Amino acid sequence: MINKYDRLQKHLHKLFLGNHTVLDFCFDIQEFLFGYERVSVFKNVFISGLARSGTTALLNNLNTIEGFSSLKYFNLPFIFLPKFSCFINSRNKKNLELVERAHSDKIYINLNSPEAFDEIFWKFQLKNSYIDTNCLNINLLKKNDFDDFKIFIGHQLLKNQNQANIIPTYLSKNNNNILRIKSILEYLPKSLNVFMFRDPLQHAFSLKNQHFKFVKKQNEEIFVLDYFNLLGHHEFGNGHKYFNLGNENLNNKIEKSSIASIDYWLLIWLNYYTYLASLESENIMLINYTHFCDNPTIYVESICNKIGHKSKDLRFNPFVTDSYIIDEKYDKEVLDQCYEIYKTMNLKTIKAR
Repeated sequence: MINKYDRLQKHLHKLFLGNHTVLDFCFDIQEFLFGYERVSVFKNVFISGLARSGTTALLNNLNTIEGFSSLKYFNLPFIFLPKFSCFINSRNKKNLELVERAHSDKIYINLNSPEAFDEIFWKFQLKNSYIDTNCLNINLLKKNDFDDFKIFIGHQLLKNQNQANIIPTYLSKNNNNILRIKSILEYLPKSLNVFMFRDPLQHAFSLKNQHFKFVKKQNEEIFVLDYFNLLGHHEFGNGHKYFNLGNENLNNKIEKSSIASIDYWLLIWLNYYTYLASLESENIMLINYTHFCDNPTIYVESICNKIGHKSKDLRFNPFVTDSYIIDEKYDKEVLDQCYEIYKTMNLKTIKAR
């Protein structure tokens, strides 16, 4: 949607998403007008994974099922004023036409498309304290942080409750949730956390391609970089930052590696999924990207069954996956380490029946 924004919309995004005082005021106004509802008894679904692992495809499939509610492009930039966002964008017809998203990956979006926007809440809640020059640090969260998050979720969900007053399941995609997954497991124990993963060499090559694609876009249009920073998206481009997950050995290797090499992106993969593979919880579900693309229906059904969400006659078409021919040199030792983690996660993943 970035290339559809006019000058006024760009200024509004910077004002309402980049100013903590304005965000704080909007949050207080929303609470004053619509109460302090907290969603604690409902099963939320959090989709995550390293970028380019299929999280958007899974999000889009789940979003088509009745009973799920997700943040959408029309929530921007008034994300803390959901009813106002609905009112404003109900009159905006020009952005309902589907356009290919900035990633140029054959995923088409419009104002009604879901996206990863709840990172804006965490940037606000933590006052960007976890964002360093080169990396994103693990979030040290407390109960009151999740009390506020429940209010944030509650306002999003209550605007979408149906005529029977049934509040939908909150559906979120946020690749940064790896930074706070331990806190989510502790303070949101009824939530299901779905992590996608992909063949490490293919994944690293895809990340590298996207990185330089967005470097080019951001050099040509500075607002593209501003937009990604406002949303807390640092996966690639000029605002790229790696995840500091406490592994000093891998952190040092990442910082010494050239971002132009595929080895850098293999280390990014190894860092992320080594941490994820170390976690054990019945509320974490792992899905292999290739298996999901071959038969998305099976995996969507598994998620619905896991949270007790009744759905009938689900049918989703398989995705055609990109398979890159990679002829550049890479560190075999690093790749072997990646494949050991990949093998471990495949053993933990849900199997299609």
